[in-house]
Amino acid sequence: MSDFLRLPVDCPHRSLDSLTPDATRFTVRGLIIAKDSPRLVNTRQGRQSSVLTITLRDSPSAYCQVSIWGDDGHVRTVSRDHARLGSVVDIVNASVRPPQNPAYRVSGGLPFSLSVSENRGSVVCCRLIDPSEVTAFERLRRQLLRPASEHVTLGQALRCATDQPQYASLLALIQRVHPPRQLTTREGRDTCRAQLILCDATCRSFPLTFWGPENCEAAAALRPGQVVSVVDCRVSSAGRFRSDAAEGTVDKRTVLIIDPLCSEAAALLSQAADLLETGGDLGAAAATANNEEIDEDVTDDVTEHAGHGAQRHLLHQQQVAPPLHAIHTVLTAFKLSSCPPPGVEYAIAFACLTELNIGSAESPPISLRCTVCAGRAAEPEAAAGGRQAGCQNTGCAGAAMPPTEVASVTLEAADHTGTFHMRAQGQVLLQLCGLGSLDQLRSASQAHLSRVRSRLLFTRLKFYVRVVRATHLQPRPCMQLLACQPVDTQELAQCLRLSAL
Repeated sequence: MSDFLRLPVDCPHRSLDSLTPDATRFTVRGLIIAKDSPRLVNTRQGRQSSVLTITLRDSPSAYCQVSIWGDDGHVRTVSRDHARLGSVVDIVNASVRPPQNPAYRVSGGLPFSLSVSENRGSVVCCRLIDPSEVTAFERLRRQLLRPASEHVTLGQALRCATDQPQYASLLALIQRVHPPRQLTTREGRDTCRAQLILCDATCRSFPLTFWGPENCEAAAALRPGQVVSVVDCRVSSAGRFRSDAAEGTVDKRTVLIIDPLCSEAAALLSQAADLLETGGDLGAAAATANNEEIDEDVTDDVTEHAGHGAQRHLLHQQQVAPPLHAIHTVLTAFKLSSCPPPGVEYAIAFACLTELNIGSAESPPISLRCTVCAGRAAEPEAAAGGRQAGCQNTGCAGAAMPPTEVASVTLEAADHTGTFHMRAQGQVLLQLCGLGSLDQLRSASQAHLSRVRSRLLFTRLKFYVRVVRATHLQPRPCMQLLACQPVDTQELAQCLRLSAL
């Protein structure tokens, strides 16, 4: 093991971008920005060997992959003691090889890779002493691997997601961190899984999933409120759970840069500060600030399956609604129930309010919800009676966290073609009831709420809604109410004439 502890005197330091295909006997010092777990492979000689793959960076524009070969014990020792993610290492006397398959490495970088084995080369973890070198690597740790202009927003990732995974670079704020969980695959292989929930100005909740011990360890070290650049994130649709949702996955190609040094990251941090000032958990603050809408019917169905935390977040994933004056599409109940027009996410409906589920003891307008999975939480009285306090989903990571109050009611409205099913929540519900705060709704008597219901029933209104398409979890399409206002009869007549054409 002595070759791991000292540098040969005839292997001078060189930078990555100065290497050539015929370079020999050199030392490269760099930062490990990505790392895979050691894995067993079959060599061309028919033997089984272990390999560890890392991505090494020594300047803002120079990085490449390094493969470390040997028997399983040797490679795992290097991985544990020398080649830790985020550490600075010396790669000594490596071989210069052609670049690896693009499917298994971060795109771009230098046109070669490095290879180290038990018989040739070594990996040495560095203890930096020179203050200028310490500062240089700390700055390199936070410098973007891709220009900010090459990152897409989470909203763009949502719109472009398909069943076939695509790779994109994301720059977003960490809203929540779900700790690693040990899982067993269908093949009987033990692994672990962690998840971040990301957000930005275009999307409130975007799940990013990590697999494997190395990636999960990196995810567990992150905190809500940090900005992360996710380079070469695998983005795919989550149509199995909801047709308009997407998710990201960290794989062999992905590199994470935490709190990058750029103006776009500073802008996201300023938004995080605003959210944190509104009180408590960043995720809860984000939901409150954006008036996050939760479909209770879908939530209750999904939370029956305790092991599917990612699916719960996909169900609540949505883009920030556009301003009302930018919504022009008019939908009838028939168009919604038969086949909503492709690409229509926000629409206007002219209808008469026929049902408002408010003012009854069986359906209180305020309920307790888990701040993590949005599932139902036990009332304090129910918890005191022997029922588990907090979230009732046993597989939820937030089961021990205090729940939050959510104001939400269902309503129905009818036009000349059929019936709309809607949900009003948060500030929209308060405005509909003519109340100014959640405290006023909480203290309102059933008699007062019944009067509000009687006043609104059979009133013709103009509804601004977000269309929620049918899925296997929610068999019928529905709408989430954004705003409503009295109908302009001339506008209604014009829309009816156009719909008749």
